[in-house]
Amino acid sequence: MEAFKPMTAQNERPTRPIFFFHVSSSGGTSLCRWAQQQPCSRVPACGSNCNLNCQHPWDWRRFCRPPACALPEKACRAPYQPGCEGLARYARRRNLTFLASETLLPAYCFDTFTYITVLRDPIARLQSLALRLVAQPNTWLRRVLEQPYVFNTSTSSSLIGTAALDNFFTRLLLGPSAFFLPLRGINESHFRAASDVLASFALAIPIERFEDHGAALLRAKFGWRGSPARSNSHQKALLRKKYLQGDGRRLSSRLSTSAAPSRMVQLGERTVRVLRELNKYDLHLIEQARSRFNSQLREVAELNRSTTEPSSVSHHHCALGHPSQCPLTGRPMYHLGVV
Repeated sequence: MEAFKPMTAQNERPTRPIFFFHVSSSGGTSLCRWAQQQPCSRVPACGSNCNLNCQHPWDWRRFCRPPACALPEKACRAPYQPGCEGLARYARRRNLTFLASETLLPAYCFDTFTYITVLRDPIARLQSLALRLVAQPNTWLRRVLEQPYVFNTSTSSSLIGTAALDNFFTRLLLGPSAFFLPLRGINESHFRAASDVLASFALAIPIERFEDHGAALLRAKFGWRGSPARSNSHQKALLRKKYLQGDGRRLSSRLSTSAAPSRMVQLGERTVRVLRELNKYDLHLIEQARSRFNSQLREVAELNRSTTEPSSVSHHHCALGHPSQCPLTGRPMYHLGVV
């Protein structure tokens, strides 16, 4: 992997293309669609996601080696050269303003792109994942937790193996060196390394804050307009198409009765306890991200106060989600609240 350096206020340049590190089942479709709606935006795809070619959830397979798994029979051929320079050249030639990856990070390109992500509690993410991909979640979880390696290499089951259950976010951040470790292979040193990587992201949004304060920070930091719209079409499409191919008989009844997108799979209490202990490093990362996110909110709120005359402009005139040109600064302001 290429070296990285922490992102600071001095070296952060919002004019660089945004690289969205998309964690599956964590609100990425909504953020992508909002990016597509931005004036003059250029994204790699016009569909329900903004992923680059060979950066889809199952494309970790090209890095896999025995004993975890074998390489896929047909390798994905990316339209860009490996490494940061190759990706930067690809983005320049297509004038991309926003691009996304929904798989592990093979390189860190913090000098070329502005990285953002949306984070979700790992247990809630697994519940959402199980709703889409498996008929008997608790049985599936027990089976995977009994094996040191489960790396499913088909496109329809690549998200339901060891990495998905054991500190998935940490593994994604650290790339191939950590992604294919066996169950319980992630330790304190991996957490520290992942924490350093995440500190270089310009913005890491907790999913529960995405639609209000997260959206406000995207507007304030990057000049985005409008608001994100919630969407469950991604979940519906996957459930009805790709993931029904192998499990059609078992899942067909769930489609017609209890598979409403808003419903969460109920995991057993013991399963939840095991998963929370297993994913303790991801939980620590999320807590760090929440703390930093709150600090960023306070910084922007303070900047708003310091550049606006209270007597002439109130926060109500520059309300969250409804930017207006504030008289003193001539730029959009947003009421971020007290955190």
